[in-house]
Amino acid sequence: MPFSFGDEPVNAEEMTSAQCSVNKGDMPIVINWYFNNEKIKDMKFGISIVKTNNRINTLSIESIKAEHGGLYTCVASNKAGIANYTSALIVNGTYHIIITIC
Repeated sequence: MPFSFGDEPVNAEEMTSAQCSVNKGDMPIVINWYFNNEKIKDMKFGISIVKTNNRINTLSIESIKAEHGGLYTCVASNKAGIANYTSALIVNGTYHIIITIC
């Protein structure tokens, strides 16, 4: 399911969260989060990921900083295939140049 950090940039020191929800697919399903194409591991710079159940993971940032701005991707996979969704987190007062190479 698509997720979003909202339509407006967020301010530093605020909090945000996004939920990755997989409504279809055979178990087991593995869900991973990526930040700017790098897998998020072990509460990387203030980001926490909580597994709610086998189909839902929630990413949260308790106190947003400029370096949290970027692209967040949820990747869900099982034996049948892979699905992913990406959303941008824009932090007020910062900008990022995003280059896509095809």
